[in-house]
Amino acid sequence: MPSPEPATAEAPATAQKPVAVIKIAPSITKPAKALVPTDVPDAMSGKITVLLAKANSYIANGQYDKAIATAESVLELDPTSKGAKAMRSKAKAKQMDALKSGSSIE
Repeated sequence: MPSPEPATAEAPATAQKPVAVIKIAPSITKPAKALVPTDVPDAMSGKITVLLAKANSYIANGQYDKAIATAESVLELDPTSKGAKAMRSKAKAKQMDALKSGSSIE
């Protein structure tokens, strides 16, 4: 009667699969970069652009409070936005001028 073969240990089902590699040279390999959605920064940039355009139109219509609030919304998304800081300053300056001259502002 033939003897049974010894049991072999198998890798558990939860073992990680190897990471894809990119060959740089025959003896050097580098792990592949993870795929990152490239539209995220563009989507944020697009939203900021729309908000700044809206703030600019509010200034043109004398709606300085709305322009300031919109610029501050941009600063919540991107605290370093020079465009938003400039837009807010412009709106505040025009608002102050309007108040000094006695103009009606919204």
